[in-house]
Amino acid sequence: MDVLSAIVRIRAEENSLNPVILTTRKKLEQLLFGDEKCPLLHGWRYNMAGREPHGLLRGDITIACRRKQWRC
Repeated sequence: MDVLSAIVRIRAEENSLNPVILTTRKKLEQLLFGDEKCPLLHGWRYNMAGREPHGLLRGDITIACRRKQWRC
């Protein structure tokens, strides 16, 4: 859950948004438990902040850390 939250916070910061605009903890839990109705799986939220957490949960992407950088 912390990793998913971190991804959302980073994407929000990159777009000068409050992370709550993108999603809430409850909605991240929906994603984590596979709820297809989760707003992060649809529309602009998916494009901005849902694709990476969703891919991570499905095993399609991994996270690599390198000297003050991270990428999916």
